Amino acid sequence: MVGLNDLALQVYRTGVQQARQLGVREHTLPSGAHLLDLGVGEPGSQGAGLIAARITLGDQAQVALHRDEANRTHVAVESSRPAVACLGCQYAVWYLPSPGGGAMASGPGRILARKPRKLMEHLGLAETPGPAVLFLESETLPDDTTVAEISAKTGAPPTSIYLAVAPSNSVAGNLQICARALENAMLKLWTLGYDVNRVARSTGRAPLVPLRATPREAMGAANDSLRWGGEAHLDIRDPDIEGLRRTVEQVPTRATRDRDRGFLEVLDQARGDFGKVDPHLFCPARITVRETTTGTTIEAGGVHEEKLRRALRP
Repeated sequence: MVGLNDLALQVYRTGVQQARQLGVREHTLPSGAHLLDLGVGEPGSQGAGLIAARITLGDQAQVALHRDEANRTHVAVESSRPAVACLGCQYAVWYLPSPGGGAMASGPGRILARKPRKLMEHLGLAETPGPAVLFLESETLPDDTTVAEISAKTGAPPTSIYLAVAPSNSVAGNLQICARALENAMLKLWTLGYDVNRVARSTGRAPLVPLRATPREAMGAANDSLRWGGEAHLDIRDPDIEGLRRTVEQVPTRATRDRDRGFLEVLDQARGDFGKVDPHLFCPARITVRETTTGTTIEAGGVHEEKLRRALRP
């Protein structure tokens, strides 16, 4: 059986094969680990950003750019396995050591590391040892200290570790953050204690923000785009319509305590500690759910145009 790491490895190799067109470069560390620089020392591109997003999702989703009615470029994601793609793979919940600071890891390598275990058990995800493929959001390329940590947690030897890397203020890094509107919806459902395995084919989209000068500014703008302009459309099988409605109404940004504050403002109050940030902060601006057994549609939230325009300023 082909695992999610094997599928992500195929995407990684596509990036290597198209390196010149994408503006990326592969490196090999002394340990034998493989690195694909998508924007640290290389210019990268939007195509490299699509590669990054597909790796984070374990290649369990289609990722594309399109224009909306306001002529804004959106990053759109569609998956028939959203819980696996977004929570089993894309969720950036593994902090790793890296030269010059840490790196946030996402991708199917998390399945091998059981990060986090409770979520992996709920999703029923497990893979036998093989390649470990991750995307690292980092300002620097990782070294063998990073690789040793990954190897220890995943059981993969360094020669079977494949890392795509880009900072948030690069073209590729910026795009892969904006590809998380569907993830935010799924993460919010999980945070609310909802059974995310009920979610079937789903889509999400968020406006692609202009590049910022620093990784911090880029992270703030992209997350504000998700929170104030991100939209998710989910198919869910749950005939308890009223219970489902109560849950859906708690998902969007308008239902959160920090609905009027920018992402960086909230992060600064937590002194940069993500562990102290309200987990309800990560959510889309608007969610639409279709209950598949009855056809009932439930909508909640809405795009906050004024705040979104602020995030989209060059």
